[in-house]
Formats: sequence, structure tokens, C-alpha cells
Amino acid sequence: MAINLQRAACSVTLYGEIVRALLGPWLLVAWTLFVWGTRIRNIIEDDELAGFEQIWRTGLAVGLTVLALGGLAALVSHKAVRPAITALAGVTVVAWVVRGISIAFADHSAAFIAIHLVLAIVSIGLSVWSWRTIQQQAHSA
Repeated sequence: MAINLQRAACSVTLYGEIVRALLGPWLLVAWTLFVWGTRIRNIIEDDELAGFEQIWRTGLAVGLTVLALGGLAALVSHKAVRPAITALAGVTVVAWVVRGISIAFADHSAAFIAIHLVLAIVSIGLSVWSWRTIQQQAHSA
């Protein structure tokens, strides 16, 4: 049984390109579900939050979670991936820029600010990577 090394190398290369092409969007979806799912849990468990603050924070977290679930459905079905990931990436960047500025200038501990800065950087980085990946796929198709 002879192994066709050229065919195997081609398959590995193709597989690597597919993984690279989809890795950013998959990581963005997973990261978003983790971050904002955790935020929803924290909001529910925070007895001090009430009224508009609770509604606003819950709405933001649920909205981003819904966008991530839409991105997940698009990635799984291979349908409408570009608009789903573009929407998730765009809203993520806007949310973290606004939230990051708000957190940085509020009365929070340095550790709280640092943690949220890391969350923002990772979220924005994954968003930019995912958006660029989706745009490159659209232009090469």
C-alpha cells in the first residue's frame, strides 16, 4: 500500500488553510459566549444592581450573546457567515471601546481595570482577526 505523499501534503495544506480561515471566527464566538455568558451570571447574582443599570447591563450581555449564537449557527450551517461574524465583530469592538473608556474612568480598583482591559484587548483582537478573515474569504471567492 503506497502512500501518495504529494496528495497527502496537498490535503494537509488544504486542511491547514481551512482551519486558519475559520479559526478566528470560531474563537470569537467561543470567547464571546464565555465572556458575556459569565457577565449574565454575574448580573443575576449581583443583589446591588437594580433598575436601569441592571436592564442596560443585561441587555448588552444578552445582545452580544445572541449575536455570538447567530455566529455559531452561521459557522455550523456555513450560511450567512460573513454578515453574522461582521455584526458580532463590529458590535464587540464598539461595546468594548465604550465599556473600556467607561471602566477606565470610573471608580474601580487597578486590578478590575486591568482585567477588563485584557478582556477588551482580546475581544477586539479576535474581532479584527475574524473580520479580516471573513473579508479575505469573500474577496478570494
